[in-house]
Amino acid sequence: MIWASRGTDAVPLVRVPWHEPWLVKPLLDAGAMGVITPMVETAAQAATAVAALRYPPAGVRGFAPALAPARWGLSVADYAAAADGALLAIVQIETAAAVERIEAIVAVPGLDLVFVGMYDLSGSLGLLGQVDHPLVEAAALRVLAAARQAGVAAGTISLDPATIRRRLEQGFSFMAVATDGSLLTGSARQLLEMVRG
Repeated sequence: MIWASRGTDAVPLVRVPWHEPWLVKPLLDAGAMGVITPMVETAAQAATAVAALRYPPAGVRGFAPALAPARWGLSVADYAAAADGALLAIVQIETAAAVERIEAIVAVPGLDLVFVGMYDLSGSLGLLGQVDHPLVEAAALRVLAAARQAGVAAGTISLDPATIRRRLEQGFSFMAVATDGSLLTGSARQLLEMVRG
């Protein structure tokens, strides 16, 4: 999928399954331009997520960018010189514990964006699936406020036009607007409706 974006304006971002640095390296070496790290609850975890994207001395990324330079049409030396400043470090804020520590998390140097996972956050607050509940909304807005204060971008998931507009107006600048499952289901449903007439 990263290579399929070659020659387009798309910026390939990859969400790793957990906050472990060893999961990140092969994705960056394949040409990913950013990594989304889930379930980050502390500044230390956020710092580890950032370090996994940076070459020494700024980070701990191993050096073997076999595919990434070719993906971006760069020499290995040019890729290495540009990568640290170009890769997006994104962490997901999905628990009440993360919200309580958000000021420390957004203060981590090199962090580009915090993404509020509304569904997991609602579950952590004892309100599973109630993403519009006032307590869940207040937690999301606390993350947004802390991020803006620190000069870090904030994002979230919004699956309908009205919510997308509201989130943009609030100041969220990064938006997940669909899931692969919802896109496939919607297209299949549309096709079936057309066939059934």
